[in-house]
Amino acid sequence: MGRLKRKCHLLSNSISLSYTFHLNIMTRAIRVSFRIHTSLS
Repeated sequence: MGRLKRKCHLLSNSISLSYTFHLNIMTRAIRVSFRIHTSLS
């Protein structure tokens, strides 16, 4: 029982970590593309 709970906790932790990681990449990419657009215009 405790082992299963720990496994679920680790899974949710890794999911949230990857989510924030992807979110950081997305915001960075959006910022860079926005900068490119503003420099082009």
